[in-house]
Amino acid sequence: MAPFPEEVDVFTVPHSRMKRLVEGYSEKLGCTDFSDYDALTSLLGSLHKTFCEFRCHERIENQFIMKKLKKKLKALSIQDSAVCNCHSDNRLSDILALVRDGYACTDQSERVHYGQKLQHALDEFTEVFLPHMKEEEEVFQPMLIQYFGYEELRSLKELVIREHTKWLEQCFKEKCCSELENVDQKEDEDVAAQVAGTCSFEDMPEELVLKVLAYLNPHDLLKSGAVCRRWYQLSRDPLLWRDFLPVHWARGAWNKPRDLLLEPPLSEHKGKSRDEDADWDESSGTSSEDEGESMPVTNDFQLLQRETTVLNACIRHLLPRIGQGVRRIVLATSKPLNNRMLRSILRHCPHVRYLDVSYTQTGDAAFKGLQEHGTCSSLEYLDLSGCPGFTDVGLERLGRCLMQLRDASTHDAHEENSLCRSSLIAKPLLCGVRRFCSTCPYRSRCGGVISFSSGQQKTCSTEAASPGQVGLKHLNLSGCFQVTDDGLLFMADQGLLSKLEYLDASGCFRLSGDALREAILCAPRLLPENLFYCDYVDGGPYHESANGCQNLQCSIRACCCVGQ
Repeated sequence: MAPFPEEVDVFTVPHSRMKRLVEGYSEKLGCTDFSDYDALTSLLGSLHKTFCEFRCHERIENQFIMKKLKKKLKALSIQDSAVCNCHSDNRLSDILALVRDGYACTDQSERVHYGQKLQHALDEFTEVFLPHMKEEEEVFQPMLIQYFGYEELRSLKELVIREHTKWLEQCFKEKCCSELENVDQKEDEDVAAQVAGTCSFEDMPEELVLKVLAYLNPHDLLKSGAVCRRWYQLSRDPLLWRDFLPVHWARGAWNKPRDLLLEPPLSEHKGKSRDEDADWDESSGTSSEDEGESMPVTNDFQLLQRETTVLNACIRHLLPRIGQGVRRIVLATSKPLNNRMLRSILRHCPHVRYLDVSYTQTGDAAFKGLQEHGTCSSLEYLDLSGCPGFTDVGLERLGRCLMQLRDASTHDAHEENSLCRSSLIAKPLLCGVRRFCSTCPYRSRCGGVISFSSGQQKTCSTEAASPGQVGLKHLNLSGCFQVTDDGLLFMADQGLLSKLEYLDASGCFRLSGDALREAILCAPRLLPENLFYCDYVDGGPYHESANGCQNLQCSIRACCCVGQ
C-alpha cells in the first residue's frame, strides 16, 4: 500500500513515540536485577511514567480522532464495530495496577517472583499493543482519508501533535498517574478541569524536586532523605553533590564556603596549638547562617572523633551513591585521613577536578591503583602542600591517571607543547589576582599567595573550553621535600604540564634548576608571578621575576633554611 501524504497522516508521528517507549521499557526490563530493590524501584518508576503516557495517548486518540470518526460515520449512517471498540480491550489499567503492586515486594524471593510476573504481563501487552497501532495505521487512516477532506486532516494532525506536546509539558505540573478510565467518554470540560487542578508536593516531577533540593546544604539535604523513600533517593542524586567537604561538616560548617581556597584551621600541626586568629574560628558557630545547626566542636579530641566518624560514614554510605557527581574534594588539615581512606574516596569520585589534601598524612600509597578506576583523569587543581610523605612515586601515579585524559586529546597536547618559549613572557592572562594576608611578612598563609578571582579567565586561545583543554592547572607541592627531578620531569615529559598556570615548589630543595627550567618549557601558560621555588636552587627559571620560597620560618611546611 502506498504511504499516505505526510501532511494528513495523523497516526505515524505519535506512534513513533509510543514505539520508542516500548523499546525503552523492553531494554530496561532485560537488564534489571529484580533481587536488587533499588533496581526494581527504578524500573517501576520508569514503567509508571511510560504507561501514564500510553493512557494519555489513547485519550487523545479517543477524543480527537475516534470521536470525530464515529460522528462522521453516524452522520453517513455507517456502522463499523472496529471503530466503536477500538480501545475497549486495552490492558493499561491492569499494567499500572501491577506496577503499583511491585512497591510492596520487600522480600528478595517476592521480588524475583514479581519480576517473572511483570515480564510475562509486559510481553503480553507488547504483543497486543504493537499490532493495535499497526491496525490504526492500516485501517483507520484510510477511513480518515475517505471521509475527511485534506484541510480537515491537516488540522487534525496538528491538533493531535499539539495535544501530545502539551501533555509532555504539563506532566511537570499535573498528576501523571490520575485515573483515566473511560477517557473516551470524558468531555473537553473534564480534561480542562484536570489540567487546571493543583498537585501536591509529592506529585512533583523529579526534575523539579531536584531543583528545590539544590538550595539545601548537605545537613538539610541528608535530613530531607528521611521524609520518604522517594526523597531518600533524590537527596542522594549525584547532581546535588558537587562539593565533598567532610572536614568542614565535622566542624559544623554545613553551608558551602564562599571561597574553597580558604581551608579549615591548622590545628596542632607538629605539636603546635590551634591558631586563635584562623578564619574558621572567627566565622564558625557565630553567624546567623549556622543557627539551628550543630555547633562546631571545640575540644580537639571530640573534633578528632567526630571527623573520623564523618569520614567513615561518608566512605561507607554516602560516596557510593553520590561519588559520580563530586567535582571538588577538600580534606585539608584532616588528622584522621590516611592513605586508605583517601584512596577509597577517590575511587568513588572518578570525575573530581579539585583536590585539596594539604596538611594531611597523604603519601604515595593513596594514589596506588587509581589509574585502573579511571580516577583523577580530569584533575585541574591539586594541593599537596604540607604533605611530607609525598614523593616521586606518588607524583608518577598521579601522572599516569592524568595521562588517560591526555591520550584522548593527543593532538591538542602536541600543539600546546610546540608553543615557542616567547609565549612565557606574554602579558598576564589572568583577569584578576589578589594576595592572601598581605600584612604577614612570611606569607605563611597556606594555599599560596595568589587567588584567582571569580571572573572569567582569558587564555591565548579565543575558542571556548573543550575536553581537549582540560588538564592540570594548579599544582601545589609546597613542603613536599622528597619530590625530586625525576617526578617533575616525568610530568613534563608526558605533556601533563601544558595547561599548568600555577606551581608552588617551595621547600622542594631536591629539585634542580635544570629540571625546573625543563618543566617550565613544557608549561607555556605558567607566568613568573605564579611560580614559587626554593631560594637555594641555582640556575632556576625566571630568577629575577619568579617568587621565592613561601616556607621561610614556617614550622608546618618543610624548608631548606632550617633554623631560620
